[in-house]
Amino acid sequence: MKPHKKRPINSKNIKNNREPPRELIQSIINTFSKGQKKEAIIELDSLIKDYPLAPLLFNVSGSFCKSNNQLDVAVTKFKKALKLDPNYAEVHYNLGVTLRELGLIEEAINSYKNAIVLKTNTQMHIIILAMLL
Repeated sequence: MKPHKKRPINSKNIKNNREPPRELIQSIINTFSKGQKKEAIIELDSLIKDYPLAPLLFNVSGSFCKSNNQLDVAVTKFKKALKLDPNYAEVHYNLGVTLRELGLIEEAINSYKNAIVLKTNTQMHIIILAMLL
């Protein structure tokens, strides 16, 4: 993967570029999935510097951390994503899964409930309900 080109961060860049190109994010995810985790994390961290208001990037970062068993860091990343977009159902779900793994069941249930409220009648809804039963 080619290194992400650095751009100076200023308020104009942040306002106009809340989300980076999906292809770039997918490329980073693919790199991580191929086992090149360190390279993917470096690329993602660089992208987060350029797009600090992109909740998707914090969700991906949290997922990478969870995958590396850095559960406390993952929780922090997911909470950052929710601070940027409190209506991001997938992040509520990911946070719930991570909190459950940490043994924080009540907090996990609250996250799952938030995900259900935001995404009713979806496969996520069915999965969460099955987990809670």
